[in-house]
Amino acid sequence: LEWHLIVVRALDLITIVVPPALPATLTIGTNFALSRLKKKFIFCISPQRVNVGGKLDVVCFDKTGTLTEDGLDVLGTRVVHRPANRFSDILTDSTALLPGATYERDPTVDYNANKAILYTMATCHSLRIVDDEFVGDPLDLKMFQFTGWQYEEGSERPGASDEDDQNSLSPSVARPPPGMELDLDEDETSPNNKRAIELGVLKSFEFVSQLRRASVIVRQFGDPSGNVYVKGAPECMKDICRPESFPPDYEELLSYYTHRGFRVIACATKHIFKLNWLKVQKMKREEAESNLEFVGFIIFENKLKPTTTGIIEELRDANIRTVMCTGDNILTAISVARECNLIDRSAHCFVPHFVEGDSRTALSRLSWESVDNPAYQLDDNTLKPLPPPAEHDSSLPYDVSNLRNYSIAVSGDVFRWLIDFASPKVLREMLVCGQVFARMSPDEKHELVEKLQSIDYCCGFCGDGANDCGALKAADVGISLSEAEASVAAPFTSRIFDISCVPEVIREGRGALVTSFSCFKYMSLYSAIQFTSVSFLYASASNLGDFQFLFIDLALILPIAIFMGWTGPYP
Repeated sequence: LEWHLIVVRALDLITIVVPPALPATLTIGTNFALSRLKKKFIFCISPQRVNVGGKLDVVCFDKTGTLTEDGLDVLGTRVVHRPANRFSDILTDSTALLPGATYERDPTVDYNANKAILYTMATCHSLRIVDDEFVGDPLDLKMFQFTGWQYEEGSERPGASDEDDQNSLSPSVARPPPGMELDLDEDETSPNNKRAIELGVLKSFEFVSQLRRASVIVRQFGDPSGNVYVKGAPECMKDICRPESFPPDYEELLSYYTHRGFRVIACATKHIFKLNWLKVQKMKREEAESNLEFVGFIIFENKLKPTTTGIIEELRDANIRTVMCTGDNILTAISVARECNLIDRSAHCFVPHFVEGDSRTALSRLSWESVDNPAYQLDDNTLKPLPPPAEHDSSLPYDVSNLRNYSIAVSGDVFRWLIDFASPKVLREMLVCGQVFARMSPDEKHELVEKLQSIDYCCGFCGDGANDCGALKAADVGISLSEAEASVAAPFTSRIFDISCVPEVIREGRGALVTSFSCFKYMSLYSAIQFTSVSFLYASASNLGDFQFLFIDLALILPIAIFMGWTGPYP
């Protein structure tokens, strides 16, 4: 044979050894998996992530809107009564909070705090009106609907003179419902000269995740003075309110509601004398949110979605670790985690808190205590349970054997300190044992996912809000339950807004992974057999004909490869 013919035949053998159909057959299995997911209303913008879904070791879930229902219903308010400085009973509607007629009011109650908390709910929110409908945070919407007030969005009027900025801007206005239009506390001497309530929002400080609060500066029309209304996480109120304005049972009442899974928002206010437009515009956030008076709690109830508990148990049965990662209060998060069996109800859950220093100090010291019985603690250096004290209360439903089956719940500030200053051993133990991560900012959620990946976890994240975008993008498999911002960052988007999509993605991922390996083995075996056959034929100075090659590839090999990829996962 001529040498160039030998080279051509040798190159033919290479095309047989590395079959050109191999990438196509591997892609076919993934595409079939994508089409099956699409039928279940799960959409994917990154097909290569389907196979990764089959390797997940841990799945992190956001809480509100993911494990629990989107809507938070207002259970009621607990207002601080002055001068007794004690909490009222729970007030479950706005008329009980601030009756519209004098004869309906209790003469022994000072209604200033009630008024402040109602005005906070009516004005301190991020709602906007689009096509005559409110758009904004679901929590803000439920809170505003609870008041029954009306809201008129402000706007800047074009063509106004620069000399009078106050007249060139029309602020947003909140007005009470019929029957509550007049301010009964306005002028005690002339009952017939009551003024209609119209609250103008002069300036808003939007919610910031690092500060965990939002505030507004509000003025009643015709009144030269104004008020600052603040709502935010109860933990941040200690920094901005006067200590004497807190009732003695503040922590006790907060613990009561958060332990039972309720979400609690704290409210505070401050009166500003002689408030003009220029003063408002120059006022900085630090000045507005300082020296406030605490006025009470708004309590929201947040129910689990019907499918949550079953899906969490299904994932645990598959030995896939489940983790909650939320911006809520840590006790609320633990309560919800126990309710959906993410944490064993009968086992200890340990929560760390600073006994010395804070999250910015390297020499700070943590104490890891059981949330149900502080007598039980973890060792600072190993995060292993210490022997229970001899005098522990045996009436509690937690026994020593349950110390082997414990979990850890960590708040955002402790998480930050552990990452910045803790030893690698403690950090790793926290990441391995941590089941609940609460009060986490969007950046901390992102960082948690990256830290889990750094200790060789294949990590998934399922969330619904814009604040989950970083974590959804960083995760090996990000599943968004939102059609808005988060869906752009996440490889997967589910139109069914519960976590039932997670086992579906894992199931299809495992199926696609098995299919990919099977197709690869099958195509490798076929190419090895054909290589051997053609080599023997070359030795006999012969070869397969063109139609024989075509028949083997199209009739024998391709249909089997396609049907292998078509096979779905076990139901």
